[in-house]
Amino acid sequence: MLGLLDNGLTQLSVDSYIREILVGVILLIAVGFSALSGRANSHAN
Repeated sequence: MLGLLDNGLTQLSVDSYIREILVGVILLIAVGFSALSGRANSHAN
């Protein structure tokens, strides 16, 4: 998935440092979402 994002940004001629920042932000959002959903599931039991 991240490779697809990186390839798409490369096709759009986005600079490499901006691509790295965007990939990092997406990873942080995914980890945060996973942590929050895991916490919600543990409280539901």
